[in-house]
Amino acid sequence: MSGSALLSTEVFRALSRSMAMVLIATACAKRAAIPAGASVPPPSAELTREIGVAEGASLAALPAGPGHDLVMANCIICHSASMIVQQRKDSAGWEKTVTQMVAWGAPLTDAQRPELMAYLTSQFGVTAARH
Repeated sequence: MSGSALLSTEVFRALSRSMAMVLIATACAKRAAIPAGASVPPPSAELTREIGVAEGASLAALPAGPGHDLVMANCIICHSASMIVQQRKDSAGWEKTVTQMVAWGAPLTDAQRPELMAYLTSQFGVTAARH
């Protein structure tokens, strides 16, 4: 590598580190601008409405059938419906996800698991049609 190319790499790295430091300092300064214990203003009515419309569309995209009620009782209690609707996983992928969610506290019982897995893989598997 030539001396000028090496210098360019070193200059680039130094600038990258400097830019990262500026971004971090800016983020910290903005965070520090909110005093501890101060209330953060709620989202605007427009944003709240848009989120509600989007979530309603995602809930409507959860097809009825065996397993739907299990999704509502075990998944939607923590996640938006869009989190499920956007997924396309094979049975191993859904098994891994469900196992992790149960480990984190999803109230799914062992007896309910096969029905939920059948629903997720049939409705949101890799070959399932988009809803």
